[in-house]
Amino acid sequence: MSESSPEKVYTIVTGASMGLGKALAAECAARGRNLILVALPNEGLNDVADKLRSAFGVAVVCFETDLTGPEAPEKLAAEIKSRYRVNGLINNAGIGGTMPIDLAALSYLNAIIMLNIRALVVLVHQFIPELKTHAQSHILNVSSLAAFSPFPYKTIYPASKSFVLSFSRGLREELRSTPISVTSLNPGLILTNADVMFRSSVHGKKTGMAALSPEAIARIAISGMLAGKAVVIPGFFSKLSRLLMQLLPGSIQMRILANIYRKECEHLLAEKEAYQFQDRMNP
Repeated sequence: MSESSPEKVYTIVTGASMGLGKALAAECAARGRNLILVALPNEGLNDVADKLRSAFGVAVVCFETDLTGPEAPEKLAAEIKSRYRVNGLINNAGIGGTMPIDLAALSYLNAIIMLNIRALVVLVHQFIPELKTHAQSHILNVSSLAAFSPFPYKTIYPASKSFVLSFSRGLREELRSTPISVTSLNPGLILTNADVMFRSSVHGKKTGMAALSPEAIARIAISGMLAGKAVVIPGFFSKLSRLLMQLLPGSIQMRILANIYRKECEHLLAEKEAYQFQDRMNP
């Protein structure tokens, strides 16, 4: 049976070549779900697919594309719909960072909006008719713990994730009478070497203690998705952080967050200046 056989149904995972996306794909495969993996070109996506086929015996299809490109999500959706049946959509692809908005390149800000918001909305819109044809279907939109509060120095990223959370909750109610369940995943700090090492160096080792591995988050996320939960916040520390922030007045929240992320910005800008100095000294 070919992987494009109509007897098979697939779950789409975007941003599947590394980190949380890779872990979400592996968790789906471990539960016997066939996969359509999407990632940027030249990120080792085919190697990820080979390992999942070998480990779990599921069908895995790969699409390499930049979802921030003009009409890229529409083209991807059209190609997938012409060849495959889909009963799951996991919108994981996203980008973000810490930077004063006046120092950020406009292309960087555009990329966040195009990937975190537009690509997600287009894929949801394009696949809803297909998802409705199955007895049960799922949409998992990856938001962030940052969705619950504005973040100075990360303004565009948390705003985009607030959109994802709001969009997901509204969409869930809109689709209540259909076979489609919509879940928003709102993880806190994810345990990746580069991220945790950087944040620990800036804020102290306790920051890393609150992080969860991509695999742990993926297990919680897929279980929540299949259980039909509206919002999934993985981990005790993330839930506690969310609760504590709810109890604080907004003005105090902003001052605390501004102090935290101003420190990150200063660290990042100092590193950037050091690299530029090294480049000048070593042409």
